[in-house]
Amino acid sequence: MGTMSHITLSSCTRAVIFDCDGVLIDSWNAALHFFNSMRRAVGLGPMSSEEEQACFVRTISESLDMIIPAPRRAEAEQAWKSFDLAEILDLIRPHEGIAELLGRLRGAGLLLAVSTNGGQEQHTILEHHGLRAPFHRIVTADDVERGKPWPDGPNLILEEFDLTPDQTVFVGDSAVDAETARNAGIPFWAYANPDLAAQVHIRCFADIHPA
Repeated sequence: MGTMSHITLSSCTRAVIFDCDGVLIDSWNAALHFFNSMRRAVGLGPMSSEEEQACFVRTISESLDMIIPAPRRAEAEQAWKSFDLAEILDLIRPHEGIAELLGRLRGAGLLLAVSTNGGQEQHTILEHHGLRAPFHRIVTADDVERGKPWPDGPNLILEEFDLTPDQTVFVGDSAVDAETARNAGIPFWAYANPDLAAQVHIRCFADIHPA
């Protein structure tokens, strides 16, 4: 399906689940800073471009397993625990139009949630950028047994909201998000990534309106 310039949510949609990194916020530079800091802590150089792409959509633990040799993994874990989140907060930017979209959806009575492979730090990041308050639920990788693309996060949100998959939309920007939505049986809307298979492709958040 091509990118649509005016998108209206179905009247049966009761909730919208958002990915965080790459959707709510532009955190690319922050992610590179963090993961390269972990590599420096164990004496390694910067990530390759392939590692950068892979780390951006995986949990922190999965990413560290991938970019840190096993003998140095415990050392990287300590570096992670001592990392100061303040180092990256100002490297992050909310995506244009997202605050206004959340206000429109919340004002229309929709339930809003986040399903992210980030950890509890996502609460602090969203709060810092004025994006925490609109959400009824934020599910991080720390809240579920398995991160995306497993459907544990969206399934937990559906359970807590008492909704069925067809009453929900999942907005993401990566193949991992698309697979997560598919595994949960939730309609997938792709943001700023026309290469993904999706029911709807979002050009910009100003195009989306409640029913």
